[in-house]
Amino acid sequence: MKNFLFIIMLIPTFLLAGVVFEDNFDEGSSASWVEWDSEYAENAIYTVTDGAYHLFNSGAGWLPAAANTYEIAGMAITSSDYSYLARVTPEDCFRAGILGRGSMSDFAGYLLVIIPPENKLVLARLVSEGPETLDETEITLEYGETYWMRLNMNGNLIEGKVWLGDLADEPIDYMVSANDSLYMDAGQIGAFTCNFGSEEEPAVTSVYYDDIQVVTK
Repeated sequence: MKNFLFIIMLIPTFLLAGVVFEDNFDEGSSASWVEWDSEYAENAIYTVTDGAYHLFNSGAGWLPAAANTYEIAGMAITSSDYSYLARVTPEDCFRAGILGRGSMSDFAGYLLVIIPPENKLVLARLVSEGPETLDETEITLEYGETYWMRLNMNGNLIEGKVWLGDLADEPIDYMVSANDSLYMDAGQIGAFTCNFGSEEEPAVTSVYYDDIQVVTK
């Protein structure tokens, strides 16, 4: 796992920002990530395959897989104002997304979620009852495609966007946004996916995450 501490320029949007850590899983390890492996996720499988973090679950019922981290090699997120970037490849799932200012174990934080079967991008806050939608928009989504996802949190302003191609192809405008102050601590970053199956029709959730980066304001 390659972990870096930079004070560098990322892209023009973040000229005054610093990259506090990044993880591209090239060394084949996810040791810094806390993985959900109990209750509904007791059968979830987490592996690093071909330099990407693979979250997998299968069977009947609700099939989640999730992992979160707040510290990589001693570098912690201490500011609650940060941008969280990840490359996400949904192979099979209902939802897949990234979490900021949160904790998967406490069902807390802000989620930027893609829903491929509904062609939706959703910005939500995660609470004990599940995700509460703050904003959503329709976009074209395909299984097997790799998407960049950026969740940006600046005070009460929470916003997100998704795009195909290279990092340099990032659109200027955000696609979903909301003003919300439920979660104001730095919290943790996370990755999450789920699907739903039955005894008659078991399902699979399978999503790959890569090139994770956190930029503080």
